[in-house]
Amino acid sequence: MRMRPKLSIQNPKSKIQNSLSSGLTLVELLTASVIFSILLGGLSAYLRGGTVAWRRTADTIEELQRLRVVCDRLAQDLANAVVLDGRFESAPGVVFARNALAFYTVRLARDVLSVGELWFVTYTLDGEPDRPLLLRNAQLVQEAEAIRLTQPEPLLSNVGRFSIRYGYWPLEETAQIDWRDHWNSLGQLPRLVEVNVELRGTPSTIQWPRRMRQIFVIPSGMLGNW
Repeated sequence: MRMRPKLSIQNPKSKIQNSLSSGLTLVELLTASVIFSILLGGLSAYLRGGTVAWRRTADTIEELQRLRVVCDRLAQDLANAVVLDGRFESAPGVVFARNALAFYTVRLARDVLSVGELWFVTYTLDGEPDRPLLLRNAQLVQEAEAIRLTQPEPLLSNVGRFSIRYGYWPLEETAQIDWRDHWNSLGQLPRLVEVNVELRGTPSTIQWPRRMRQIFVIPSGMLGNW
């Protein structure tokens, strides 16, 4: 009499449970560790790149705002520039040089009926050689006559270049403007003043150097005596 073979059917769930209970092999652990390290490295590089880009953008915006402040100050001072008469004999002289400005300007009063104040304003490049500063100093004409020292206002730091040119307006309409590094016409103000400012680069910036080139127009070559 033949014996029939017995068929044994195992539950697939039991196989899975047996494999899980036996744990992971060393190769599987190393493979999972490598995959996790690659994913973590890519995520950290992505986050680090976003942080650097945000920092560079913030620095760029800050520098552009500071350049705008310099432009606004120069425009306001030069638009109200005046020539002094002989009443202020001990007042300091004006300077229209290649890398320095010193002139008199009127700070208009809020009240239309009131007379504005006369100020002596200077723009100079000073500071340490590795970190030069663009300074603005404003004094009342009485303080300038008494040679009272006042604390200058730092407008820009890390300035690589600060240069100025002055336009001599030609008499002929067809002639070109004559640009020079100095203004030597006594008793008269330049009609055009070109200011070039260049900032030095830093590791946290995107595109350097930052430059500003602005031409300021003084309403009249001779604004009259004060």
